[in-house]
Amino acid sequence: MVVICRTLPIFRLTRTASLDISFHSALKLVIDVISAVNPTVSNHMQRTACIAQELALRLNLSTKSQSTVFVAALLHDIGMIGDARQLDTLNDIDYYDDPHQQTGYQMLYGFKVFKPIRDIILHHHQHMDNDPEGKASLEQYIVAFADCVERMLPTDDKQLFACASDIIRQATEKYRGHFPDQILTAFRQLENQDYFWFRLELSGLRRVTDIISPVKVTHLDIDQFREICLLIARIVDKYSSFTVTHSIIVGAVARRLAKQYGMGLREQKLIEIAGYLHDLGKIYVPVTIIEKAAQLNEKEFSRMKGHSYKTGEILSEYPALSTVAQWAEHHHERLDGSGYPYHLTKAYLDIPSRILAIADIFTALTEDRPYRKGMSNEQALAIIRQEVDEGKLDADIYQCLAGNVALIDCGMETVRKNYLKKSLPRPAGGIQFSTSMFVPIPLPTK
Repeated sequence: MVVICRTLPIFRLTRTASLDISFHSALKLVIDVISAVNPTVSNHMQRTACIAQELALRLNLSTKSQSTVFVAALLHDIGMIGDARQLDTLNDIDYYDDPHQQTGYQMLYGFKVFKPIRDIILHHHQHMDNDPEGKASLEQYIVAFADCVERMLPTDDKQLFACASDIIRQATEKYRGHFPDQILTAFRQLENQDYFWFRLELSGLRRVTDIISPVKVTHLDIDQFREICLLIARIVDKYSSFTVTHSIIVGAVARRLAKQYGMGLREQKLIEIAGYLHDLGKIYVPVTIIEKAAQLNEKEFSRMKGHSYKTGEILSEYPALSTVAQWAEHHHERLDGSGYPYHLTKAYLDIPSRILAIADIFTALTEDRPYRKGMSNEQALAIIRQEVDEGKLDADIYQCLAGNVALIDCGMETVRKNYLKKSLPRPAGGIQFSTSMFVPIPLPTK
């Protein structure tokens, strides 16, 4: 039986919880997360985006095509996140059929906001000799060439400007016949453009992408931003193999509880987004602590406790997310002040923060962890009930959970089994994916 908590007070979204965020700001949040997990890949993608954007401008591409090129270049190696291979340099993955391309395609599949770039991600190591039918777009070749050039650049900013002529000469010689002549011509024009080479300095990449981004004026609606937050949740959850669906399920449970509590659709979506982002700070906690198979010692637990504060710190840079950030940061606070990181009491914890706290606990208790198997719903509810009785958690929200646990459990199981369903396409080129997020498998032979 579904229990709707109609007698409870209805939370109304305040003006401070409105959402007005640009596509570039959302992408910057993605890059910030990737930078914490794999700074080498992050730097490579940002410099590739700078090169690709300049080429797109010089080739007089439309504003729409420039945006496609920039976003595709900025995310082209996202498939490297979670890649367990031991690589000396990114040149080790410079193959037409390297699996990181399929992985990146898979991670972005099902998100409408990324539909224009998926095929570029899937084929960004394709050259003209791998494209005998000429199906590749100019945008795809720009990203592929920019990727090649970036891997030729020195990592020492002091050497970059001095090497400009050599890089131009080497790239045009090496890739003549591999890419359209118009791209090579546009690249040669950059030899004496001092600003271009200064923009590629690693120390200033984040500021430069802010300046040159063609999607700063593109604003996202709540569903588009939700998709990007779901991508971020996938990256964060992949950081530890034991929490592979945690953030996604917390978001789903929180949204269901918000619905049962009586909140409107927009409020439900914002709480879901907070659930997706609530564990952002864990990317700054050593994975050895997250995956420790025994109880954490005092020092380790102190380090772990810092993750909710770091979540708020990361999101504080984005004013449009101030309310969502607050909900996410408070998911370990308790009504009696015994939580962390601020030891807030019930007077300072709004309903969404209370919902997220219960959604996080219920999800964590019922999923497998390194040190224990997941509990049954009954066991989890008993533990949460005890915390309610102790004045730590909200009794009304607990009733929403307990009265709808079968429905919520069904939704959780659906997410666990099928949250990658949209990521299992059969893209052009005859590639099929396994149910693992990061392991492509070949099509069966007939």
